[in-house]
Amino acid sequence: MDDAQGDTVKPKEEKPHHFRLIVILIVLGLVATTARLYLNSEDKFPAGDRIWSVSLAANFYSPEAGGKIRISSPWDTRHARLYGMTMLHPGLRMQRTRKDINAREAVFISTREGNLTVEINYQIHFSSLPLTNAATYKLTENNRSKWLASSHRFPSDSPFINTLIDDLKIQQKNTDTIDTVKTIFEHLSEKIIIRKNGSQDVIEILQTGHASKLGSNLAAITLFRAAHLPSRLVNGISLSDPSENPHSVYWIEVFFENKWHSFDIANGYFDYLPPEYIPFAKGNNNIVDVEKLQLKSADWMIHYSAPQHGMFISDNSSPLQIMDLTRLPATVREELTLLLLLPFGVLLTVILRHIVGVRTFGTFSPTLLALAAVFVDWLTAVIAFSLITILGVIGSSVALPKIKLNRAPRLSIIFTLVAIIMTFVASFIGYMSPIEQSGLILLPIVILTTLVDNIYSTLDERGLRIVAMRLSWTIVAALSSLLVLLQTDIGHWLLVYPELHIFTIALIIAIGHYNYKYLADMSWLKWMKEPDIKRSKSPTPD
Repeated sequence: MDDAQGDTVKPKEEKPHHFRLIVILIVLGLVATTARLYLNSEDKFPAGDRIWSVSLAANFYSPEAGGKIRISSPWDTRHARLYGMTMLHPGLRMQRTRKDINAREAVFISTREGNLTVEINYQIHFSSLPLTNAATYKLTENNRSKWLASSHRFPSDSPFINTLIDDLKIQQKNTDTIDTVKTIFEHLSEKIIIRKNGSQDVIEILQTGHASKLGSNLAAITLFRAAHLPSRLVNGISLSDPSENPHSVYWIEVFFENKWHSFDIANGYFDYLPPEYIPFAKGNNNIVDVEKLQLKSADWMIHYSAPQHGMFISDNSSPLQIMDLTRLPATVREELTLLLLLPFGVLLTVILRHIVGVRTFGTFSPTLLALAAVFVDWLTAVIAFSLITILGVIGSSVALPKIKLNRAPRLSIIFTLVAIIMTFVASFIGYMSPIEQSGLILLPIVILTTLVDNIYSTLDERGLRIVAMRLSWTIVAALSSLLVLLQTDIGHWLLVYPELHIFTIALIIAIGHYNYKYLADMSWLKWMKEPDIKRSKSPTPD
């Protein structure tokens, strides 16, 4: 953490050396950006590939604030990948969820009552050639149990199902897995007749032999689970032709040989799916789920779209692809856009300190606090920040000065105080609004702990007025950084041209060697600058 008391100004005689370094960086940035433009201009979209635009407009009625909407997002396949995604959700707040490889969904919380709309547009790159190889997995015991579980919908432990498994001469935990899969698949294909309004009750389907397309796959899952093969339902769409409100496509995935294998009983697909099939919901037949809300309509639109910049993916693997960040999955690109915006937040803090002439608690702390606010509801962040700052300072200022501790044990005590405070803040937020408590753990507890320690040290050495000024400017810097982190369009541009940050480094070096008067030295801006206070000659404990 940088010194909270100020920054050392470099001697003027070093200017020529740093001026040359800045010129070199500018030239390097221009060369790198020009090379990137040239390479991008050489990209050609592969023949046979298409860009599909899949749009969803879902309308809801919210009787009160706090209702929840879950919308499944498309999964990448061997022939398709989610390239871009835009969302419009007035009256709804998007809730960030923990990473889970078994769930890809956008979660929205209603902030008011009345009619609400969510509009999402997915940009999907479909390739006639496989983009990736089939992935291998290792199921955990929890996931294996989840996809083997018996339920009202999948009565795999019912006597009727067990009798049928015995009649098919299938032994549970059979080591000859592929023969088991073939036996069940062939039996269902021969015995079940698909009807438009057929049953979805598994026992009735297996007794009468009539089922809907969805029902036939539910029956297959039940038999596979009874044979001790983990299986799940998949709901998606087909990109075969542009259309409005296309019918949902259902199939199943069965896990064996460390892979999820796809089957579609209704259409006779055995360990194969048409490349146009795009999965949305895995383990659930609803792409849109609601809690405490009424779903009024969900309209889909599928049409062709023009290729966007950065869509090209070479079929030949090359180390140069490491430099192309646009090839990464959409979820990874979303995180990288946020990461690439962080230097701009730090740049704003550097401008405040070196040109404006104000002081903040650290150079990185404001930007990292802003980063936390991106993942947490603003009310939660304000409550946690305020309580931790106030109670941490009170606790450290009352007890710690009397014990005369060095920095390490003092920080450990403050860290413990912050952990206890955050625990009760989580409990308070959970009591007031249960939907908010899941994101609280994303707050950077280490940054808050160090911030409290800096506040305490400054309070002890320079007084309450200086603490109030620095804390105010820290909040100003954090809010400015937050505005930068919300500029996702700039982040996406940096994802295409990451070498633009070479100019950022050159600008920071130039600002770091600014040797003229601060803006706060101007007569009408002196209120921004901290008053000079004579330091004590006795050394501090640290």
